[in-house]
Amino acid sequence: MEQAPEVKYAVVTDANKGIGIEIINNAVIGGLVIKDNDWVPQVLLNSRELSDDVIEKAGIVETFELAEECLQINYYSAKRISEALLPLLQ
Repeated sequence: MEQAPEVKYAVVTDANKGIGIEIINNAVIGGLVIKDNDWVPQVLLNSRELSDDVIEKAGIVETFELAEECLQINYYSAKRISEALLPLLQ
């Protein structure tokens, strides 16, 4: 006798764009769409009972100092290196 496949459930928040939609698109998942924001806290409170996994959108809260450090590393360092090497290309 053939066994039924194991069914797993996941709660994915913010699944309409970005990482959330990619998780949904790359998984074999049927979905329930909740558009009424009043339901969200109740669903999340019960999600551990309803699902095997909970995947929530990761929010980033930064201070001005952290944002400035990020710019220094990701933007200005690349800019300075490009400016330093540009004369070698001329």
